[in-house]
Amino acid sequence: MEKILAEFELKAPIIKRQQREHQESAANLQRMGQRAAAAEAEARAAQTAARQLETATQAAVMAKTVAEKENAELAQQVRTLLTSQMSPDSTSSPLDLQVANQELVRSNASLSSELQRLAESDDRASVSTRLEEALSELDSIRHERQRQETMVTAIVQQRDMYVPSSLCSH
Repeated sequence: MEKILAEFELKAPIIKRQQREHQESAANLQRMGQRAAAAEAEARAAQTAARQLETATQAAVMAKTVAEKENAELAQQVRTLLTSQMSPDSTSSPLDLQVANQELVRSNASLSSELQRLAESDDRASVSTRLEEALSELDSIRHERQRQETMVTAIVQQRDMYVPSSLCSH
């Protein structure tokens, strides 16, 4: 019995260490399981988002394809109309006219946006110029008012100087 007790006492720290390592391993395993579950949920969410984006992309590609086909059909209709309306002695082909028209439309859009930007800029400059002119005019009016006040003061002084001497002569 003493031998078993001595052997047990000798192995007790080893068993405690193994038990502690087992508990730590179990805790680590549980944390890894939670991380794996979170990663799995995140992966499912990413897959769902990817499927939604893929669906949206397919819809956009399909809409683009439809718009391109519609554009081609409308271009053909315009060429047909141009051909039917052109005079026989015309030197331009409908395709040339259509290409030139598209370039003009692009140029018009570009110039329109530039014009709008310049108009907004010009409006600011115009307001600034008008403000400067108004301030300048206000300054000149104030100066003129001061000059007139000085003249009135001088006239009043002359009158006051004249009045007493004229009263004495009568």
